[in-house]
Amino acid sequence: MRYVVAESRLAGCEMVANTLAREPRALPETVILCTDARVAVLLDACLARYGLPTMGGTRATAALPALQVLPLVLQLCWEPVDPAVLLDLISLPIGPVARHVGRRLADALAEQPGLGSAAWEDAWKALTGPEADPAGELAEKLHPWFSHERVRRGEPLPQALVMERSGCVAQWAVARSTAGRGEDVPAGDPYGLLTLAGQATALGELVAAQAGPFARANSHDCLKPCRLTG
Repeated sequence: MRYVVAESRLAGCEMVANTLAREPRALPETVILCTDARVAVLLDACLARYGLPTMGGTRATAALPALQVLPLVLQLCWEPVDPAVLLDLISLPIGPVARHVGRRLADALAEQPGLGSAAWEDAWKALTGPEADPAGELAEKLHPWFSHERVRRGEPLPQALVMERSGCVAQWAVARSTAGRGEDVPAGDPYGLLTLAGQATALGELVAAQAGPFARANSHDCLKPCRLTG
């Protein structure tokens, strides 16, 4: 029996999938006890990526991997950046950060938690330096997700910042849903990329129609914009 404890749900799911991929003979005798439907969906996405049987987690849930992008991106608008939120974003099975890049950055976070730490900067240079990224394509893809305006933790998010972040997510989701056809995002969009694009667009339009800054409504996994009063 193995009891998995990880820094995040995504990290735990990745560990389980990786372990099973390395021990295929144990699959027929393996039983996974997962009492959280949201974690089951994330685990299924990780298992599918390794070509392993899935548990059939329901897709009628906000825990679809792609649907985590928007709330995580918005939570990264506060500084100091929460390392757990950053780890979740770079570890998403379907997310804006490529798997090999996410693993390298995750190793840096494990060594020195925090965006901009010495370990993070070393990893960033190794990934986007002249030798690894001579055309600067990877740096251009990563820049919108990590190098943007932030406000001090506890302060409300400016209207323009929420609109810009929502637009960035919507643009990525549409492009990713098209590029993924026939690869790891089959027809029918089971990972919710188009739903994500719609949510991000709707949020941007909602914020544009409001006046004033927006703040974090609660401490749960999602961030709900709310108009400040008083």
